Amino acid sequence: MRLQQQLRQPLPGAGAHQRLMPEIRRRYPVSPDLSAAMPSSVMALFFEQANDVRLVFIQRPFYNGVHSGQIAFPGGRAEKCDADICQTALRETEEETGISAKDIKVIGQLSDLYIPPSNFLVHPFVGYLTHEPHFVPDPVEVQEVFTVKLDDLLQPDAIKMRTVTGSDYTADVPCFFVDNRIIWGATSMILSELIEVIRR
Repeated sequence: MRLQQQLRQPLPGAGAHQRLMPEIRRRYPVSPDLSAAMPSSVMALFFEQANDVRLVFIQRPFYNGVHSGQIAFPGGRAEKCDADICQTALRETEEETGISAKDIKVIGQLSDLYIPPSNFLVHPFVGYLTHEPHFVPDPVEVQEVFTVKLDDLLQPDAIKMRTVTGSDYTADVPCFFVDNRIIWGATSMILSELIEVIRR
């Protein structure tokens, strides 16, 4: 698999992240102390449907918190039961989407990304399914599971500026805007690196 081979090469890292980094992130230190950061991981999960390659996303429910209503990759905080940080991504993906962890083939990892508002140090993994998934969203953690065509994310005009609103901000942010959905923040920064790797 060509993507698996590319993920073994040096990654774009911060350069790709910065292209989709929102201006409001600059309020935080450039070199934060990560000693107390909470380890977490996410899964960028591909599958094929009707000759289209699709990528799985979740939308968080609306709640009183920093990531309320945002679009994300399946994932979450590491737990003591996890053998390693990759197991975290597999477990969280199964819990949030209903996709069995044993059906996911992990093919590589992207650059780590720190998320200042929630103090998470995210380890993004890339995986694929050999079949179309049947989603069973976690009713507490997930408002919706949906998929996006990879071809749509690769279009030059997929990246837009859009206005987003949170509990303490309203800001214009760079984002992937597809199917009338705004994918921004840490998720878009991780996605930016993934797209750059794919374009190689």
